[in-house]
Amino acid sequence: MTEFYYKEITDDEVDAPKLARAKYVLAYCQKVLSLSMIIIKWCVEIDKATYDSCGKSPFGEVVKTLKGMNVWREEFDGMTKLVSQRNVIWIRADIPVDMITETVAHECKHVSDFARYGIFNKQEEERRADNFGRKVMREIWE
Repeated sequence: MTEFYYKEITDDEVDAPKLARAKYVLAYCQKVLSLSMIIIKWCVEIDKATYDSCGKSPFGEVVKTLKGMNVWREEFDGMTKLVSQRNVIWIRADIPVDMITETVAHECKHVSDFARYGIFNKQEEERRADNFGRKVMREIWE
C-alpha cells in the first residue's frame, strides 16, 4: 500500500498564481453557496521520515503536528475536517494551478452541504462536490 504524507505550509510558501486563483474561487463559492468566513490552509507532500518525526495528535494517527502545523497520512488534493474545523478547507499547494478551481469549489461544497444536511452518504457527497467543482470551473473560466 502506498502511503502519502503532507504538512501544513503558510500562504507565503504558495506560488502566487495558485494563491490568487484560490482566493478568487473561494470568494466566488462563498457568494454562490452563501458561505462566510471560510479559510484556505495549504499543505505539501513530505517524506515518511519527516512524518515519523512529528509529534502525537489529539486527532489520532492520521493527523500529527510538526512545529505547530498539521501533518496527514492520507492522499488528497483538497480536504475538509468538518467536525473539528468547519470553516477551513485544506488545499495541496503542489497540485497544478489548473486543478485549483475545481479543488477549492469541491471543498467549499462539502462545507456548504455539511452546514445544511450534516454527514449522510459519502458517495453522494463526493458526487455533488465533484459536480459543483466542474460547474464552477465552467462558470468562471469558460
